[in-house]
Amino acid sequence: MSYSHDAILTAQHERIAQDQAIAVAQLEAARMSEDPDATNAAAQRILELDAQQQALAARAQQFARAQQSQPQGSQYGLSPEEVEIARISGLTEEQYLQNRRRMEAMKGQGYWSQGSVKR
Repeated sequence: MSYSHDAILTAQHERIAQDQAIAVAQLEAARMSEDPDATNAAAQRILELDAQQQALAARAQQFARAQQSQPQGSQYGLSPEEVEIARISGLTEEQYLQNRRRMEAMKGQGYWSQGSVKR
């Protein structure tokens, strides 16, 4: 089963938040026990997690921008790819749909086979 981008981003955010809570607790415990090595290690871990959190936030923003910029199809039920093909071909979406339906009918009647018309 594949995971959605939202689920992956959410899971990573939760993991980082949990790791940050642990690192803060370790930092406080090390400070209270006056252990300089453990204090520095915990502080370093907090900085690493902060960097991970910033990188994840940047990825989330990048993903959100990509989702917003994707064409959403058309009123004729064409996929974003078909809308783009129609645009490049100089056809309206309605003209593209009519041509596609014509081609599908020809295929159904046996007149169209792998890009060539049978006579």
